[in-house]
Amino acid sequence: MLTDQMWQVISAVLPERDPARGGRPRKYGHRLIIDTILYVLVAGCAWRLVPRDLAPWDAAYRWFRRWSALGV
Repeated sequence: MLTDQMWQVISAVLPERDPARGGRPRKYGHRLIIDTILYVLVAGCAWRLVPRDLAPWDAAYRWFRRWSALGV
């Protein structure tokens, strides 16, 4: 899991949410999503095998694909 120092570095790179564009409030925070993505990458497990104390696999996978496409 991310330490506070690691989160400060990573959060500076993430795109900002523009409230003027509207949209639904986020259900899961970016930090939880990053923790879930890191779990899958480090453990080498399938997305569907993510433990229940992390974000749902499909939400983390959507963010992973979006950020990968944007080059984040």
